[in-house]
Amino acid sequence: MRIVFITSAFSYGGAQMSSIELAERLHTTHEVKFIDTYGYSKPFINALKNSKIDFSLLSGNSVPFIVSKHKYKLFNIFRYLIFFLKWINIRKKAHLELSHYQPDIVIVYDDRCLSYLAGFRKKKFKTIFYARSWYTPDQISIITRFLLKNFIDALICISESTRHAIFCGGIAKLNKIFVVHNSINKDKLIVNAKVVSKLDSTYSIIHSGGFLPSKGQLVSLQAAKILKEKNFDFHLSLCGIIYPGKGDISNKYYKELLKYVELNDLKSYVSFVVGENNIISYILNSDIMFFPSSSEGLPRSVLEAMALGKPVIANAVGGVTDLILDQFTGFLTRYNDPEEYARYAQSLMQNSSKYQEIAANALNLVSTTYNETLQIEKINQLFKDLVRSGEL
Repeated sequence: MRIVFITSAFSYGGAQMSSIELAERLHTTHEVKFIDTYGYSKPFINALKNSKIDFSLLSGNSVPFIVSKHKYKLFNIFRYLIFFLKWINIRKKAHLELSHYQPDIVIVYDDRCLSYLAGFRKKKFKTIFYARSWYTPDQISIITRFLLKNFIDALICISESTRHAIFCGGIAKLNKIFVVHNSINKDKLIVNAKVVSKLDSTYSIIHSGGFLPSKGQLVSLQAAKILKEKNFDFHLSLCGIIYPGKGDISNKYYKELLKYVELNDLKSYVSFVVGENNIISYILNSDIMFFPSSSEGLPRSVLEAMALGKPVIANAVGGVTDLILDQFTGFLTRYNDPEEYARYAQSLMQNSSKYQEIAANALNLVSTTYNETLQIEKINQLFKDLVRSGEL
């Protein structure tokens, strides 16, 4: 089969890594191509080049155009007009690419990419929307609902939690929603790891996530403050990127975190690892992971930590609950409760048998349920069913 992935990559994080890995696995038995609408993220483009997968850029090295509300209505109208003109141009290029390539399957990752398929004449391919996030019904706009109900043949979710949310929100029928988990290859993770130094005789905690309030770095810092006050010997590494295309929200939040560290005298306990796309080496050198995110599809960094034998303490949101059975494969806290993060961290470090039990259970879950073989088997079966039956 011929398979096209359409993306709008603004950064190169876990979601983008998983997309390229899936394409590489499919590439062994299918013809695969990526179409990136912006070509903005250099790390993403470099990863595509290294994967040896064919790709096209519809707006080479273009800066993402973000439509944001302004207090002056005339300014808003002008911004929307510019966006619409850019959308028409990219849509035209996408149609030309698809007409030339003649795919059997087109996979899109967001509503903007899906909108570029509108008005495609004599469409012969099947469209799959790949839902990588976790949604509540009120988070899905009227436009997105319209696109999902009218322009897709099937919807893939990366977690059961996302599948339930989409169905309960009335977005799609159950017979159109399929769960295909992301997968992790432990051996490949270790091969790609770089050497970083680890502090002696200090318990190492890692927080993975781009610098946005929804990723919960402040909660991890509050837990660090509690551990410090208890004279606990630890070091916290906050690993993430400052997001482009988010206005000044990401950068402003990052500066607020720096200020919190300074005000609470945490400089010797906390370090920031900014802009590092591959944090496997930091996970390998950690003892546990904090993950107080507010919304997740199926977090790659949690999968990586579990595959590498590092217990995870996390909020019970979205696909996190697919991965963590409380006190069996990890720990689930009350939402954003730094006291519980600190308490679970201290108990893990002081109870080696419990630590080893959690680590072993997590590794067993990931290796048996979130592996490459199962992922490819499920998605190939979906492809066959879609092409054979016309539509599910």
